[in-house]
Amino acid sequence: QVLITQFLSKVHALKPWQSGQALLAMVGVQFFFIPFVIWLNRNVDFRLVVALGLFCMAGGCHQGMLITADWVAADFIPMGIFFAFGIPLMALTLLASGFAIFGGKRAAGLVPYFQGIRVLMPYSIMALFTAFIRQRTDIHVSSLAEHITADNRAVQQFMDSFGGSANSALAALVDTVTTEAMPLAFQDAFSLCFLASIAGLLLLLIMKPAPYTPLTPVRVGTPVTA
Repeated sequence: QVLITQFLSKVHALKPWQSGQALLAMVGVQFFFIPFVIWLNRNVDFRLVVALGLFCMAGGCHQGMLITADWVAADFIPMGIFFAFGIPLMALTLLASGFAIFGGKRAAGLVPYFQGIRVLMPYSIMALFTAFIRQRTDIHVSSLAEHITADNRAVQQFMDSFGGSANSALAALVDTVTTEAMPLAFQDAFSLCFLASIAGLLLLLIMKPAPYTPLTPVRVGTPVTA
């Protein structure tokens, strides 16, 4: 979500409310999908549900690795749908399994921490990605600038198109290089998220099933008391 809005803001200078097509699709899908996630948590091992969520997140991030400067808000709708499935599959399932693993009394004491994480995490992630994208943009600008030389025919034609105004041509050239570098920086950010999803899937391989609670599925051989 953060990367989608930042890309549309930086590359196409859109306001947050103007980039709402993809995010609106996410909200619509989640509205109808969350009851199914609750059913999954009652009937399926939480590790499988989280794995499905991570697969969805990885699919959305893989699409982001193909991003270009031509992408508009509508191009992010498929990605937004992937995230709409992945976020509740992960968030609700991890919350339910956390209550199951820590137990009722201990989990109740952790609720304030969960709330703090829920409030602070989006701002922290936004700050980290903003710094990461800025750094990666500078790196890609430097990399692209190495191929821009005065004897390059394409560069000469671009400069000549401004009718001899060197300052305007140079400013336009800098803007063009920066515009081309930004999608590459966002590709790096989505690649980082993709790797994080894969790392989460690998981590699930060593996790044990959650103990039985009213929030987790009943396993065969588990005694259930009224």
